[in-house]
Amino acid sequence: MNNLTKKSLGAGAYTLYILWGIACFAFFQIGYHYHFFYQEQNQLFLWSKDYLETYLDKPGWLACMAGDFFTQFYYYLYAGPAILTLTLLLLGHNIRRAMLDTGIKHTWIAVLVSFIIMTACAFLCLNHEYRLGSIFAICGGASVFRVSTRSLTNTRLFIKKIEHMQGKGKAVEGHTLPHFVSALSIAFTVPVCHWFFGSGVWTYFIFVIIGCINYVLQPYTYLRLGCLFGSMLILLFGKRLYLVNYETLYTYPAFGKFVKPEFDREKIYAADFEYYRGDYNKIIDIVQKEKKPNKYTLFYYNLVMAQNKNLSDNLLKYPDNCLGTLETMGAKTTNLLTKSFGELYWLLGDMNNAKRAAILGNINPPCNHNIRQIKRLAEINLVTGDIPQAKKFLRILQKTFVWRRWADRIFAALGRHATPEERATLQPYLDKRPFINTCDTLRNDDNSYAIMKELIASNPANNIAINYLLCTDLLQKNLEAFKHDYDAYYLKQARVLYDGLYQQALMIYLAKVNATKEQWSYYIKRKDLLDRFHQYQEQRGSDSFKDTYWYYYDRAATPKTNVEATTIK
Repeated sequence: MNNLTKKSLGAGAYTLYILWGIACFAFFQIGYHYHFFYQEQNQLFLWSKDYLETYLDKPGWLACMAGDFFTQFYYYLYAGPAILTLTLLLLGHNIRRAMLDTGIKHTWIAVLVSFIIMTACAFLCLNHEYRLGSIFAICGGASVFRVSTRSLTNTRLFIKKIEHMQGKGKAVEGHTLPHFVSALSIAFTVPVCHWFFGSGVWTYFIFVIIGCINYVLQPYTYLRLGCLFGSMLILLFGKRLYLVNYETLYTYPAFGKFVKPEFDREKIYAADFEYYRGDYNKIIDIVQKEKKPNKYTLFYYNLVMAQNKNLSDNLLKYPDNCLGTLETMGAKTTNLLTKSFGELYWLLGDMNNAKRAAILGNINPPCNHNIRQIKRLAEINLVTGDIPQAKKFLRILQKTFVWRRWADRIFAALGRHATPEERATLQPYLDKRPFINTCDTLRNDDNSYAIMKELIASNPANNIAINYLLCTDLLQKNLEAFKHDYDAYYLKQARVLYDGLYQQALMIYLAKVNATKEQWSYYIKRKDLLDRFHQYQEQRGSDSFKDTYWYYYDRAATPKTNVEATTIK
């Protein structure tokens, strides 16, 4: 192949790399960018010697450390897709150069293989559990092969130079020393590659195999293969060193698995992140655009409606609505659901269960680290007034790149000489302090009904807890409990709005108990709804009343209570 053809092929390959990179960035930025925010929140990278040393507990410490380091920058808009795209392009470059170093004569084969590997890794990234460190592991294995190959080439040239200087006149190709050096290099490189890049050792393994196939007729090729397979078997002794099983020993960081694009999860992550960020209009927009919103987005939608004092008005707007108060946390509750329960308890004012959810978010699944839950633990202790505990978590955040400034601001606000502007940073947490649960929280379960009653007893002005309690009664069709809670809590508020949904439920109750006219006039303040109720009695079960509680009470299935939440489909 002449130089002109090589230059044309090289220019064409780089053009394809650029176009592939643009397409990759556009896809992940437009259709998948909330996955990056989810991954950023479910990791923790601290600029601390003690923390960095924990990476040595598993093989592939360098790949995992590099992956976690760059993952923390996913917090910034556009950073996630950009970092992933550049990492994949770096992977493709290393694969192409490593293929050429194996002795492949056709450049187009190396380019084709690099594109196949890049695209495969891009598809693996569709899985929310696939981490950046796994790509660095593959990339690192290719880099180790390139470095070791170049080193052996330089060693051969060095030996050849010595031979000529000594006047031996022997060709280096016919000398046994370079071949033994090559074999020993493989035996040494395999454990080193495994230590640095973990499962990336398989990338090195494959390239060595390809190189040996290309030079299978050369002397001592089988010696190299023997050293390669022997070194891979020697890695078995690392089981006691890392205290992991054999599968983890050879596959950490994880290879990943191919999945269909998780667009449903993207919507869930969008609702979760936008609520966390405080863009409530975006959540409303997400739900309203869906013909049948999933329960998870409805859960966050209800959190927004409760803060807007519109929870009851929207309770029956969507079928199979999800308040989260009919489910409990347990050992099988996913990390995503644990975070959602934490947001519910945080909004209601139950700091004990919010803390429990934050702690579970950091330990479930095992070895999980969640920077968002670390921040929440700091906020919970600020609300409860446990400043020493809050400072403990703030110091952790100070060792991160993204949340260091926020932690510094909180520390400044807690100082004795804080300015009024600095102390204003603490005001949102001080505003939540009157709503915390002051009752005895020792109980044999985490039934949300009992929790909400305790919160209301602690502060009768907790309007959000009152509405969640009443709406929970109505979803369960428990009109006796609803009537009791309506009298005990709702009517004792400083301002009673006589919500339409509550009026409809009261009409059913009053009709069932044959209430007197005085009772009807005391409870029912909406004549328009009373007239419609009479119409419903004449057309009971008619679809024209689908928007009413009367229809729900007669036709809808009653949801189960106290079910351990494991997933939301």
